[in-house]
Amino acid sequence: MQDIKQNLFVGISVARAWREKLIIKKIIEGDANKQYENLWRYVAELIKVNHGNTVKINVERPFPLIQQKFGSFYFYFDDCNKGFINGCRPFAGVDGCHLNTKYGGQLLIVVGRDPNDQYFPLPFGVVETEIKEIEEKKPDDLVDDYYKREKYALCYGFFISPINGKEMWQEVQTDELLPLVYKNGPGRPKNVRIRECGEDGARRKRDGVAYKCTKCDKFDHNALSFKSLTQDPNAFKRKKPKSENARAESKQKNMQPDASQVNDVVQPDASQVNDNV
Repeated sequence: MQDIKQNLFVGISVARAWREKLIIKKIIEGDANKQYENLWRYVAELIKVNHGNTVKINVERPFPLIQQKFGSFYFYFDDCNKGFINGCRPFAGVDGCHLNTKYGGQLLIVVGRDPNDQYFPLPFGVVETEIKEIEEKKPDDLVDDYYKREKYALCYGFFISPINGKEMWQEVQTDELLPLVYKNGPGRPKNVRIRECGEDGARRKRDGVAYKCTKCDKFDHNALSFKSLTQDPNAFKRKKPKSENARAESKQKNMQPDASQVNDVVQPDASQVNDNV
């Protein structure tokens, strides 16, 4: 809004700016509801470029006469699957740990020793047990295949096939897919996240500021955490003064005459009134 006012010398309201923003966002990103209609075409295009791709769409249709709605979407590229299977290295552990697998075993670390009596790790090797025969082997013999160039090429040698633009996707004869049903949660939406145990609260304390109680005029607590039954009368002097509206109301209330004062007004005697006449 400030840029429009400075560049175009035009002032617009907040509501007008919000509506224009929605229109521009729809032009750039497209209609979110209509994008669900292209999901079936997108699935057909993924299978067309690579028949090994796995694509599944779960739709929700409680009754046959109701139009289907989007439920979930799953896809897995075949090239990623091949690379994972050929180059997968299961997590084992470090520093001579026992392997909790079907056949067990140990993971040993070959270490080196320099003239400064410092140790540093070298290759890792998965062995059956720690025996003298394995300890006598060279460190190069314990290098796993996963650290070699051939295994790296096997893992990353595949590539994901690109697809054509949306204008070139083939048409699919199927029912129109509606967007998923948005469900509002019960209760009022939370604006502040639930903090972890031991995490500071939402209100951060200011450094160098000491909070003082307005009831007992002491530090280390405030009026909310005040538990004593006796209050210090001098502490009330530190409270904020009343607002202008409260002052005006109290002043107007003091200007009104009291009922006792009205009754004390002397009424003239009827005999005196007749004598004067």
